[in-house]
Amino acid sequence: MAAREQPRRCRDRKGKFLSVRKSDCRPNNSFSNDQSCSLTSFADEDVNTSSICENTAKYRDRNNMPMRSFSNGTSSTSSSSCVRSWQEGRRIIELAILAEGLERCKFCENGPLSLQSCFKETRYGLGSLLYLKCCHCSGTNCVRTGKGHRSPQKCISGSKIWDVNTKAGIAMLHTGIGETQLNSLFGILNIPGLHHKSLKEREREAGSGILRVARKSCKRALDEEVETTIHRKRKCDSPEVKLDASYDAGWQKRGSGRAYNSLTGHATLIGSESGKVIDYTIRTKKCRICDHAESLNCEVKAHECSKNWHGSAKAMEPDMAVELVNNINSNNERNHIGTIIMDDDTTTLHHLRDKVDGKIEKQSDRNHVKKVLGNNLFELQRSHKLLSTKVIMYLQKCFNYAVTQNEDDSDGLAKALKCIVPHAFGDHDNCGNWCNFSKNPVSYTHKSLPYGKNLTGDDLRKALDSLFTKLADQSLKLANLGSSQANESLNNGIASKAPKAKFYGGSESLMHRVSAAVAQKNIGHGYVVEVNKENGLSPGDITTFLAEKFDKASNSKRAKNQTKEAKHRRQVLREVRSGKQNAQETREGETYKSGIDLDSATTPSISCIPDPPKPPVVRQLPDNEYTVVYFDLETTSIGLESTSSRSRQYVEMRNLTTIFIQKSRFLCKLRLSQDSLSLATNYFIEDNHWTQYQSVFV
Repeated sequence: MAAREQPRRCRDRKGKFLSVRKSDCRPNNSFSNDQSCSLTSFADEDVNTSSICENTAKYRDRNNMPMRSFSNGTSSTSSSSCVRSWQEGRRIIELAILAEGLERCKFCENGPLSLQSCFKETRYGLGSLLYLKCCHCSGTNCVRTGKGHRSPQKCISGSKIWDVNTKAGIAMLHTGIGETQLNSLFGILNIPGLHHKSLKEREREAGSGILRVARKSCKRALDEEVETTIHRKRKCDSPEVKLDASYDAGWQKRGSGRAYNSLTGHATLIGSESGKVIDYTIRTKKCRICDHAESLNCEVKAHECSKNWHGSAKAMEPDMAVELVNNINSNNERNHIGTIIMDDDTTTLHHLRDKVDGKIEKQSDRNHVKKVLGNNLFELQRSHKLLSTKVIMYLQKCFNYAVTQNEDDSDGLAKALKCIVPHAFGDHDNCGNWCNFSKNPVSYTHKSLPYGKNLTGDDLRKALDSLFTKLADQSLKLANLGSSQANESLNNGIASKAPKAKFYGGSESLMHRVSAAVAQKNIGHGYVVEVNKENGLSPGDITTFLAEKFDKASNSKRAKNQTKEAKHRRQVLREVRSGKQNAQETREGETYKSGIDLDSATTPSISCIPDPPKPPVVRQLPDNEYTVVYFDLETTSIGLESTSSRSRQYVEMRNLTTIFIQKSRFLCKLRLSQDSLSLATNYFIEDNHWTQYQSVFV
């Protein structure tokens, strides 16, 4: 007697065997002969009647989810999935494709088909094959819910790939989420999600298209940078073109200021003329496949390894700079990086001059120099309490003005930097034309210093003089500053697609996400349309419309933020927020400090200074809430101290009512001309607030 065939057991994501019920081992006779189903693949255009099976035991979709039949004539996933019927949950369906499939039966040409006759669904991620029975010939029709494509980088044989699954992979990389977040979104929408293995395959397909689009955009940006540089410098006959580019690197882990131990990092090189990325790269110290094989002490299977760095996180930035500059210089003999703009935090320049080009020049970043100045001032704040945050912001603003007004003038910059501290302390002997003290010496006040008064303190002045004298000694370097703000902005874009709270460096996912940020920087939101075309997908009318809409809004916001009015408004709002924050912290006392609760010597005070009284509330009464009062003024003055022949007046108006008016309540805000008092707006006090109303005087 033949041995009983054991059912095939399935494993979950952790490799454990799933429980198998006895009902799964029994033959399934739920489908009758007239309710058979087709087993043809998705690539087949027509359903072959010879392939219709009478008794279907199990099916498995492309998500590695086993499918089994139910007695009610429906089909769904096994106990590992929550979907038991095609009627449960929601689906993503292309209506045009579904309408075309329901138009007529493929066997008898009668139609239309009805969804009520669907007896089975096979899911391929977000796509589905619906099996419908024709009411005329009882034939089984296979209707798909979306389009499919073949990967341009692979052979044309085999089943097609569902478009909706690949676009889900593109959306995951574009929005900066992962498999858990994407399936959580689908779960809230009551849509069956994708299996993590299937989604990883589609992510790799989408990421390869994003990578190709990003590389092409960098090549176009480099050509644009060369043409713009030649046109600006007018060196068409020169044998070589020296390009100016800004460089900056970043890590995918937040630095604490003391420890920099990120496993991954990225770097970008942006042309100064075009403002676009001309090259980029990443460094990662992890590969999940290699680490897993090493933990099992087995041979590593063939894969695209992402591990390309074995040093420390701090050494990533100089190494990536050498790679990027070498790539640009080796791309064309006429083009090479002549000046690089970056911060002063690393030894990148020394590596470039030693390994690439000994004549390469460097420009310091303006924002980083300002940041270093701010850090030094905050260090002085610990020993000089008069150096408040508002004063530090004032000194930083004066430094920016001096650098901007003396660009390419080192002598003028050195003189201006030495005048900042004396100017703040009221010494205007050496101030230039920018100082308004000479125009009005008597009533001159500072606009940004506290209460408009000069700074005081000999020790504070000596400390500030020493700091700004050191900056003046570097005037030759500070007179020619650049900006790597474009790189900092791109770092924020990369952080939105590869969040620092998540780790994507164990596979090629990090490179794909960085490439998505680079493509969006160079092309805009429309890069998604190009990625769809690169992967053999339809561009999508709604995708194109939204990309154009987002790009238009982004360009409008960027142009608005670069205006003088917008910059001034940001500065004013920053000062208001800073002042309000300082006032609140002063009234509240010390509420947060490292280890404040461990200090048993002193008990922290939790008392709070009351808020200042609110300013008077002025409002205008409606016409129906007051009565016009006619009276005369028989006083020698309209002040509160003035005497009146009638301190109290009883006025009866139009036989309506008698109004009692007391001078101390009525005249305290009456600051009007006595010659022409015909129609005026006055105030009276009500519940300690000033209330406005209309009065007619004769």
